[in-house]
Amino acid sequence: MDVHLPTPLLGGLSPRQFMKRHWQRKPLLVRGAVPGMRPVADRGELFELASRDEVESRLVEQRDDGRWSMRRGPFTRRSLPPLARPRWTLLVRAWTCTSTPRMNCCSASASCPRRGWTT
Repeated sequence: MDVHLPTPLLGGLSPRQFMKRHWQRKPLLVRGAVPGMRPVADRGELFELASRDEVESRLVEQRDDGRWSMRRGPFTRRSLPPLARPRWTLLVRAWTCTSTPRMNCCSASASCPRRGWTT
């Protein structure tokens, strides 16, 4: 993989640009980055996973002043913002990639460093 070539998976950024601008600095949302990919878990399953001690979860929110904040889980459903409230996301990782869609999801992110990841 040429780290200087833009890729749709990163919203038209090259891996090098992504690492410099976004990796462990600020969120990057790329809707439809993997055409035809379906969610690997529904909302309820993600909330349930985020409540487990053995699963790493984070709540990322944009505050009123525009800055981002992050809290580490586990989270109860009541500790998460209402679904209708904008500018927040729940990140869930370190869960076993056991099904084919989850394995594909893990493969798609293989170009990112995995230091500290257990997938």
